[in-house]
Amino acid sequence: MERNLFLQRVIFENDQFSTTIGGVLWALILIALYGLIYFLVVRRWLPRYMESEAIHQPERRRINRLFFVSTTLFSLYILAANSGFDFSRFQLQAQSGSGSIQLRVDTVLLSLWLIQLSRLLSVVFIELFLWKRYTPDQKNPVAVISGIAEDRSVKAKRAFKWFVYTLVAIIVSDILNIRYEFYTFELGRNDADGGQIEFSITVRKILETMQIIFSAQLLAWLGIRYFLSKAYERRAINLGSQFAINQLFTYLLYFLALLFVLNVIGVNISVVVGGTAALLLGVGLGLQQTFNDFFSGILLLFERSVEVGDIVDVEGVNGRVKRIGLRSSEVQTRENMTVIVPNSKIVVNSITNWSHNDDIARFKVSVGVAYGSNTQKIKELLLEAVASHDKVLKFPVPFVRFTNFGASSLDFEVHFWTKEFLALDDVRSDIRFSIDNLFRKNGIDIPFPQQDVWIRPFKQQNDHIDPV
Repeated sequence: MERNLFLQRVIFENDQFSTTIGGVLWALILIALYGLIYFLVVRRWLPRYMESEAIHQPERRRINRLFFVSTTLFSLYILAANSGFDFSRFQLQAQSGSGSIQLRVDTVLLSLWLIQLSRLLSVVFIELFLWKRYTPDQKNPVAVISGIAEDRSVKAKRAFKWFVYTLVAIIVSDILNIRYEFYTFELGRNDADGGQIEFSITVRKILETMQIIFSAQLLAWLGIRYFLSKAYERRAINLGSQFAINQLFTYLLYFLALLFVLNVIGVNISVVVGGTAALLLGVGLGLQQTFNDFFSGILLLFERSVEVGDIVDVEGVNGRVKRIGLRSSEVQTRENMTVIVPNSKIVVNSITNWSHNDDIARFKVSVGVAYGSNTQKIKELLLEAVASHDKVLKFPVPFVRFTNFGASSLDFEVHFWTKEFLALDDVRSDIRFSIDNLFRKNGIDIPFPQQDVWIRPFKQQNDHIDPV
């Protein structure tokens, strides 16, 4: 009892506030605890970690500055909260027709500290912990072929940063009692009670909508990075199937996020669907090709007749499928150019998928030799030419075909298997160089096109021809 009385003893008092010993001691304990944490993190642990991770000096100064400002603002808030001052007497409240805001010294300090803390979390957590440790593996074919993993990681960084910012903004809006309404309009009449259905856009609804969107992006990255990726490794799922599952998982999360957004902003889905049915019908007729491409993209992801990483030939465009989107797909050609192909062309038209069933394919190089050449020797030299190339597979075994007795030459084809689909022209060129070199060493001639012309003597006619 005596201890409580001692802590409740007033050491300073006037008309506006009174300060007790307990309040001062509690404030000093919190400040000391926060200072200890600051000292251990900024002076002891964080420098060693940043040095081991090779963090540059400008980034180190930025992190230390954020810690210092955050510590200072928190200390000021603790002092203000435990000073015994009645801040409600000197609050600033702005009222207008669209909303209100209430400002006090303690709430402003708390809001500034939360904002500074969100900046600190976004920098420290992203740069030093999560993404510094879990960067995309460059040996992963997803990252090497199309950069999908890097792109998703960059989006996840941005989503996490704005997730923290919007969360803090929602908390600050409650602390400062921000109640602003930007726009209100009527959606229709409710048949149940006959009242008007109103829809309003407020600061809180905007922040909650952003929070849901960024949460969906972050959950998509976390689910793919920490759950689906491990399942892919255990089951040895190929690249195209991984991309299809990732896309479908992402679309599902976005669809659920859309439902949550509609619920947050107060939109009755049945009323919206019923009121916009005719509009959607008109839009569907006007954008028929777009919807065709959209559903073709969904069909490709489910059917997987064409997957990311496949080598395809679409209307004369040959390259690797880099991405399958909802409306179009990206094909990266041998010249490192990206061709945008509508999904409907891939679904409806006939295309050649070189790597659909297997990652190897058989190709050939044709050559003609002069008549009279030793055909068995030709066969040996052709097999030697393809066997010497490091991109030609040893199994299945290459073979030679004697295809025709041509007009000017004996025609042969050497068939071989390779995984180098995009670099096929280079492989064929190397084999032709090798064939030419071997033929020259062994006296084998590659003839020019020849054609025999027979000139027959003209037999003069004795018949009389009347002049015209």
